[in-house]
Amino acid sequence: MQLSGNISNREGASIYGEIGDNGSLIIEDTSFTSCSYIENDGGGIYVILNKTFRFETKGTVTFKGCRITKVTLEVVGGLGRTLYIYLAEESTFNFIIGANTLFTTNDADICCEDIFIYSRNMIILNIRRHILFDITTFTNSDNAMYETEYKLIDELYHIPLIDYNLLERYIYYPNDTMYVSSRKWGGVDTEECGDVSSTCNSFDHVVLKQTTPDRTPTNLQSGQHIVYTYISVCEMHVNQPYRTEADIYILIGATTDEISEATECGSAYFDENGEMKFFDQGYWKIKKIRLVDYSSIKGVNQKVLFHSISIVLPSMKLAKYILKLVVIKDYIDKSRNLELTIENCSITQNNTLDKATNFFLLKTEPFISVRLNISIFYFKGYNASIEGTGLIEMNFETDQYNDSKRIKRDHW
Repeated sequence: MQLSGNISNREGASIYGEIGDNGSLIIEDTSFTSCSYIENDGGGIYVILNKTFRFETKGTVTFKGCRITKVTLEVVGGLGRTLYIYLAEESTFNFIIGANTLFTTNDADICCEDIFIYSRNMIILNIRRHILFDITTFTNSDNAMYETEYKLIDELYHIPLIDYNLLERYIYYPNDTMYVSSRKWGGVDTEECGDVSSTCNSFDHVVLKQTTPDRTPTNLQSGQHIVYTYISVCEMHVNQPYRTEADIYILIGATTDEISEATECGSAYFDENGEMKFFDQGYWKIKKIRLVDYSSIKGVNQKVLFHSISIVLPSMKLAKYILKLVVIKDYIDKSRNLELTIENCSITQNNTLDKATNFFLLKTEPFISVRLNISIFYFKGYNASIEGTGLIEMNFETDQYNDSKRIKRDHW
């Protein structure tokens, strides 16, 4: 198929498709060659997907030498030399670019030689489920596949992506700093998620994506500090028990200073099973690993930081705490330093006040040791009802420790 076009206010030299709900456009075993289009977008095919409208390429579909040319700089156009996909507001993203689709030697005057996608939200699209062919076959991988989001920051929870290189969505993103957003449309759990423009959705998923292995008895001397940082973009949910042997663990809320879409303080919702526990001993001193006794090996000193985040309590809880600091008395002479800092944080309750909670935000067990330090600064609590317990429970051995040396608090 060889076509050229110059049709005012319309795109697609070969095919222009705009089909309503339940309609479909399926292209099978077709070759598009030298599809040239002057001005506008979509040198070969331009499709608008409304609601459940389905678009698919099946069998061997080839696009070769397709081109878009801009005659003047004043005219808008020049995107998607070969294929332009417009995902309308209510689209269900019902499209597949098949495994045997091939793009070669296509060209355009602005960007995106092969595929351009215009959508409301690229994160929830999860492009790898729709583009099935081998992306290494692109003639020019630096300018092959792009997308733009048309929604605004307050709906996306991130800065709208403009002319974004979609091939970056095929790069596995393992990291020790992870962005998480459990808000609807905020994040999706994929292999590529975790950076600021592609947040993950769940806490348990980002835990699995950490790059650097946790400390073990055999890697204590290796390299630099292990630092795990989880950043809540608007909202994240902690739905499982968590502990780590990292040197430094940070839970922080994204702010407008970091990313402008963070229009409110990041929150950490602790669900019924959500809890965090930190010990003054390495886990291998508490329990043998494969029947090997490592109890003589001291763990690394550990720092835990909660900063600029709103901690949201559930109405019901299996355990009686959210955060727990544990001192193991059997190895008190071989314990490590454990430091907890809570700064510029707040606490609230995830329900109305007609039902009080009966668990602790922070609990020490059995007591605060000489190696345990707690600092709390600028801490606020509101809209929470607690019955039968206190917000924070700290136990001391008064004949050994002075609480003023072990605890620092200010503005709470």
